[in-house]
Amino acid sequence: MAELVSVNLDIIRDHNGSSMCLGSLFIDGELVCNTLERPVYSNRKGIDAIPSGTYVVVLATMSSKPAWGLLPLILGVTDRDGIFMHVANCPHQLRGCIALGMGRSNKGVYSSAKAVSLVVAAITGKKCVLTIKDCSN
Repeated sequence: MAELVSVNLDIIRDHNGSSMCLGSLFIDGELVCNTLERPVYSNRKGIDAIPSGTYVVVLATMSSKPAWGLLPLILGVTDRDGIFMHVANCPHQLRGCIALGMGRSNKGVYSSAKAVSLVVAAITGKKCVLTIKDCSN
């Protein structure tokens, strides 16, 4: 059996405000899309962004949205599970997950379905490690 090719995902959070956290997602150093999360506080399940750190990512089906197909699932988050990267545009649509978008505004991200499709295609069949780095503000 052939060994899976490894791919590095990096999220650089560059804005952590009172209502949302915005950042950029890189795959092997190449900017792919923007990210949207709830604000970074203290890892409260369903409320906050996950802590910065390094995690394994696999493709899985979100049980509440099986029609969406395979989505990136982030594993190894302390005291949390079911953390997906998925389609969303505004922070109120998130419960601790990460939305992906091709662009961003002061309300969230847009062209989310396209961004999710690009990321899923880029990581399918690969071993993925995600590193999340917080901004300084």
